[in-house]
Amino acid sequence: MISKWDHLGHSLGECWLDHTKTTSYVHIPKNASSYVKGCLTESGKWSYRAWVPPSTVIEKYVIILRDPIVRWISGYAQYCKNCKSVNLDINQVTDQVTFDDHTEKQTYFLDGVDLDKAIFFRADGTLRDTFSKWFAESGYGSSPVTMARINDSHLDYRHDIKKLLEKMLTSDHYDKLTAFFQDDYNLIKSIDNDNRWYK
Repeated sequence: MISKWDHLGHSLGECWLDHTKTTSYVHIPKNASSYVKGCLTESGKWSYRAWVPPSTVIEKYVIILRDPIVRWISGYAQYCKNCKSVNLDINQVTDQVTFDDHTEKQTYFLDGVDLDKAIFFRADGTLRDTFSKWFAESGYGSSPVTMARINDSHLDYRHDIKKLLEKMLTSDHYDKLTAFFQDDYNLIKSIDNDNRWYK
């Protein structure tokens, strides 16, 4: 499956499969993926796949979603760090919106995923508890989840960029970003309405 972000290391269809090859974690950058991949690696029961062979029958998809604008702010800070360049012309930045895979829509990474088979988690302050609970209940163990670290950007200048962006964004900028990420918001709203978040 060809992705416009292959050259950056996040290909479309990239995932992790558990040892039964029936459960797939769908990797969406900037959605606590460093933390989750740490859990999967430490468990020893998951393996990375650049893509899933068509013959593989996936019964469950593990999907972590984040507030789109919060994710975008974090993603743009990550982009600045990766390219070692910072542009804080807020009008220019919010006109372009997508700079790389970290600022791409979340729904982009869900192309071809049967969302009826998905288990959804929120990438917020509840994630460690909810993911730990699901991980243990699913038989993957509990210690890897407590050992894995959530990737904190406050340890470098990404934190400063995020704080600057938050101060610079006006209601007009938020409206523009909300419109751009409408597909993400629609998905999150449908999960809210159907009460499909894992608790």
